[in-house]
Amino acid sequence: MSATAEADIRTMIQKYFDGMYRGDTDLLAEAFDPAATVCGYGGDGSLKTLSLAQFLGFVRSVPKPVEKGEAFDMEVLTLDIVGTVAAAKVRDLYQGRDFTDLLHLIRRPDGQWRIFGKVFHSVAR
Repeated sequence: MSATAEADIRTMIQKYFDGMYRGDTDLLAEAFDPAATVCGYGGDGSLKTLSLAQFLGFVRSVPKPVEKGEAFDMEVLTLDIVGTVAAAKVRDLYQGRDFTDLLHLIRRPDGQWRIFGKVFHSVAR
């Protein structure tokens, strides 16, 4: 694993964390590939499959954690890089729920790393 690749990926994951915490969809759009999907079970127990546009719309529609006084509680648990792809397991508090996200990242032809897919599991805190 290249130190540069790891640093670039961690920077992108931090953009994801900051975007979620601040409700900053511009920052999230920088972290995700435009073709990304988000999938997991919502708080109501139903399976959610969202395009990036739908996911960003959801983030816009809910209160911003930073404005609600929610603690910033997000961390990378594991990171595995193989050439031009990577997988990260992260934990984050969002909207009063504990999430475990599996983020799949790809290095695009321009050399930038982006989240290409997110699958999640959440439980009420």
